[in-house]
Amino acid sequence: ATEVEGITGIITGKITSEGSLKHTDAASATIKLSELDIDIFGQKVANAEEIDIVVTPERFTVNSLDMRGKELGLFAQGSLDFSGNFDLAVDGAVDLRPFAKLLPASAGISSLAGRLQLICNIQGTFLQPKIEGIAEISQGSLQLRAYPDSIRSIQGKIAFLPELIEILQLRGNVGGGSFNTTGQIAYDANGIQNFKIDVVGKQIAVNQAVTALTMTFSPHIQLSGSLAPPQIAGEVFIHNAVYTQDLD
Repeated sequence: ATEVEGITGIITGKITSEGSLKHTDAASATIKLSELDIDIFGQKVANAEEIDIVVTPERFTVNSLDMRGKELGLFAQGSLDFSGNFDLAVDGAVDLRPFAKLLPASAGISSLAGRLQLICNIQGTFLQPKIEGIAEISQGSLQLRAYPDSIRSIQGKIAFLPELIEILQLRGNVGGGSFNTTGQIAYDANGIQNFKIDVVGKQIAVNQAVTALTMTFSPHIQLSGSLAPPQIAGEVFIHNAVYTQDLD
């Protein structure tokens, strides 16, 4: 048995390798797991059939990976070669909590929770990826290090197209109010090229973001352009504001 950050599991199977210890760059391995039982924060998943993965000097191939549980599951099939080409199909429902530890500190996220339902095909190369599919987020929550209030009840649907991510809808609650987000993000191998995102908020309270200042506001803004720097346009309606420090 093994345990990693809220995940426990039992693995039973066989790994067969071929090659020379003197020439490990030419070695290959076949991984066949008859049993893979995992408990993810109390949610159990297990393989529906034998897991079959082959690793050669040229390619990583998933012949069969089918994990199923009452609420979570994952199916994957396809290959990734070490020249940078891939052809992979992924379908599953995953718990987001284990991914919080994988995020870089620069993301500014201290906690992450919720469920992600994903159906997608990944083809192309690292330099010209082609991702097509759809993702649905439910029961999500997010805590940012720079903001005191957590973002809760996150629900959304995001579509992935070649060189385009479309936020069909992303809504949630924060600061006693709510927000709704839609938009598009264009990308390529070099990262995000441009975007246009609309954010509409209602009765969002901000406490102590500025020392001694508390306010409730409703933003209706659009972020567009590129990351360096983005353009911001729109309106912010301030319903009330209280400053509790004496003015000199």
